Amino acid sequence: MLWIYYAMVKKNLVIMITINTFSLVIQIFYISFYLFYSSMKQKTLTIKLVVLVDVLAFALVFFPTHFLLDGKKRVQFLGYICMIFSLCVFIAPLAMIRRVVKTKTSEFMSFSLSFFLTLSAVTWFVYGVLLKDLNIALPNVLGFIFEWVQMVVYWVYKKPGTKPPGNVQEIDAEHVVDVVRDGDTIIIDENIKGDIEQMMESI
Repeated sequence: MLWIYYAMVKKNLVIMITINTFSLVIQIFYISFYLFYSSMKQKTLTIKLVVLVDVLAFALVFFPTHFLLDGKKRVQFLGYICMIFSLCVFIAPLAMIRRVVKTKTSEFMSFSLSFFLTLSAVTWFVYGVLLKDLNIALPNVLGFIFEWVQMVVYWVYKKPGTKPPGNVQEIDAEHVVDVVRDGDTIIIDENIKGDIEQMMESI
């Protein structure tokens, strides 16, 4: 929303208004889809974040800039705010790198997301350079670097054929039994094995 407001204030940026309006509609669809399938706790947290960040934060930027600033000062201030939020978009996925390094697997990461964010950063950088607008160009330079870091980490820790461990607890090798079936090995805990044996005896 901030980039739409920025484009409207600066004027003659119809392409930017169109693209960001389309992006806003898509994001609303994503959030609605998430809320439909999420738990009540997740719904409550998401709604709070939307109200806090998307509504209140936008209002805190809009009203001061619209009523207290004008001309170049308004554009400059909005440009700084938009740069901060753009960097947040690129930086947010970096939080996953810590988990990837810890688990030694990149299955948690989305390579396609990093790839297309890189293309987006390059495109918007060129657009900003052509317009001679540092507010558009500068954050996408840093965004390009951040996304490349994520893609490098993804390929370094990529393990073909593996699945993310998720919340599965580590199993002590002394407390497991290997069961072979059709060439596949299944790991069964000792406690589970005991329950199975009791069930078989009762039958």
